[in-house]
Amino acid sequence: MPRRGSQAERDLVRLFWRQGIGAVRVAGSGSTGLPSADVVAGGPGGLAVIEVKTTSSDRAYVPIGEIESLEKLSRALGASAWVVVKFKKLKRGVFFALPLEELEVSGAGAQVTLELAERKGIRAELLAQKLSGRISELE
Repeated sequence: MPRRGSQAERDLVRLFWRQGIGAVRVAGSGSTGLPSADVVAGGPGGLAVIEVKTTSSDRAYVPIGEIESLEKLSRALGASAWVVVKFKKLKRGVFFALPLEELEVSGAGAQVTLELAERKGIRAELLAQKLSGRISELE
């Protein structure tokens, strides 16, 4: 995994812990052939499995294999599945979280644009509040 991707995962884990949510980075996710996620986070309000992407442009790509893996893991754990994207240059330091069902998936995978993230996603801090149980519904 590129250094910037693993750094974004570590940043997201720190964000969750600052919000009072337990979170761990799954080192080597995707390398075993079994369903996996980059980050697993949870609290009294629920459990989430998360694929993390970072990009310098206005879009990030999620390969179909990662989407399928996240779906399988979320079903096995009874967790919600999310893709979290950090747009490094356009929205410095902001993580956008999109539920897996909001992605527009084609044969090769899904493209998450900044416009889609702002329209259908939420900030990761709001996801943390949901997982903590401080709020019950996401807007």
